[in-house]
Amino acid sequence: MNDAFTILTPYGTLQATFPEDGGCNLAGPDDARTFFEDQANSTVGPMGQTLSITGMEPAHLMGFMDRPDLGIRVIPPLDWDDSDDAS
Repeated sequence: MNDAFTILTPYGTLQATFPEDGGCNLAGPDDARTFFEDQANSTVGPMGQTLSITGMEPAHLMGFMDRPDLGIRVIPPLDWDDSDDAS
């Protein structure tokens, strides 16, 4: 089963995966990655810190980066259980 999150942006679609050693890997068009990373870098997370791709967790992605007002939609994998990702 696909464990990637799908991220829709005005510049294309990204696939986000979370390796065991932390961070977030983004696959997709360069323009979409740049746009999404810029938005993440200007978003404040749960503890008042600025989010970044290197420190992103699935719960941050769903909770802070699903931003229809910016043209960003985040779609979790079908088998995603957010109770495993409580921050």
